[in-house]
Amino acid sequence: METRFHDHRNYQPTSQGRWPQRATVLSAQPHKPEGGDFGLFPLTGPNTGSRLKATIVAIHGVSGHYMRTWTHTQSVPPFMWIKDGLGEDLSDCRILSYGYDASVSARWSSPQRSLFDHATNLHNLLQDYLQKEGAFHPVIFIAHNVGGILVKLVLVQSALKAPSIVHKSTAAILFFGTPHRDYSSASMARRLVSSVDGTPSLAGWEPSSSMSMLFKDSRTLRLIDESWMHLHHSYQIYSFYETRASSLGMSSSLV
Repeated sequence: METRFHDHRNYQPTSQGRWPQRATVLSAQPHKPEGGDFGLFPLTGPNTGSRLKATIVAIHGVSGHYMRTWTHTQSVPPFMWIKDGLGEDLSDCRILSYGYDASVSARWSSPQRSLFDHATNLHNLLQDYLQKEGAFHPVIFIAHNVGGILVKLVLVQSALKAPSIVHKSTAAILFFGTPHRDYSSASMARRLVSSVDGTPSLAGWEPSSSMSMLFKDSRTLRLIDESWMHLHHSYQIYSFYETRASSLGMSSSLV
């Protein structure tokens, strides 16, 4: 994948608004419903102790999976780069991967949870991990497209009142193909639906609960970014976008 670095710390809020009410807090215990694909999964590295230097958290994007999104299936054996690559190079780092329902279409979605719910759940699960440590170490997020919006939600929620250990521990974020400013609902919908269905048509199509905010409420997305403007300077941020088609969901596309 060819990458281009883009520092979006110069983004400025374009309007004023209130942050939406916080989503219902979900269980802070790791969970693996529906075939064990959802939850916060340890992939490699030390769990605790003096060897643990950092925690890396990977969050997949639309129509993604906590393992398949990060796996090159054409190699033999399949190569999962956040585990087999980063895990080998950064053996003193714990690598976690978050799985959540990121189905685009309502017909593929199961639990009726919003993106806010998934963000709250990830925050609680990660906080549970960090509070058990007893010692501070940095957290680094790796996020693909919509997963980047999820990270923003996690960090904004964690700083709404008294900053939580998640906000205080976060050192860096790597955004891969995450939209930061183009919040036209129609534009975003066409890009994401096309990347999964292979067609730009939205006729008769209903988004899942998780993705509905992206298609129906662009104002909320702008408010997220306005709140994010007050936090992003606290972290090292790197943004990458694709210039070559890659596999995503059921088709190949640029994200």
